Amino acid sequence: MVFLDPDFQRRSPSPMPIVEQKGPVLAGPGARKDGPQGLPKLTEAQSEALTKAKKYAMEQSIKSVLVKQTLAHQQQQMTNLQMAAQRQRALALMCRVYVGSINFELREDTIKQAFLPFGPIKNINLSWDPVTMKHKGFAFVEYELPEAAQLALEQMNGVMIGGRNIKVGRPSNMPQAQPIIDQIMEEAKQYNRDRKSVV
Repeated sequence: MVFLDPDFQRRSPSPMPIVEQKGPVLAGPGARKDGPQGLPKLTEAQSEALTKAKKYAMEQSIKSVLVKQTLAHQQQQMTNLQMAAQRQRALALMCRVYVGSINFELREDTIKQAFLPFGPIKNINLSWDPVTMKHKGFAFVEYELPEAAQLALEQMNGVMIGGRNIKVGRPSNMPQAQPIIDQIMEEAKQYNRDRKSVV
């Protein structure tokens, strides 16, 4: 049923209907709380269901955290393995020197004798031409230690062997590993290898 406030006409240009209240009045968030406070009491079944739901939510939360931690740990391990592999490849490259302009009559043992004074040699890869049955005029000498390769690089470039001045340099794929090599070189500077300082 709609009622009109008789004084309303004087106060407002448009009439406002007054509606009769039906049902209980519910208090909003800013209302005064004169009546009973809080939520209605749960039944035993509802309380048990709520406890189970809380337990399930906690279990899922713990599982989620554990999965995230496991994934982060696996990613870190993978990164560490990749970095270790890159370092190994870089160290292997640091142990190798390219030897070019080799006299075609020279054999592997002559090259080995020439490069052995700088350190133990792991391998000599002399590239052979299957048609001429002669080497192609270049080789890779792989040392056990990167310092030996560096010494050979510094001392042997331009040296005459078998009537030709040989060219000694780094392998062509060295620039790919250069950032890691630079890092290894910086780390090596921190370690003093001078035997005189060893007590």
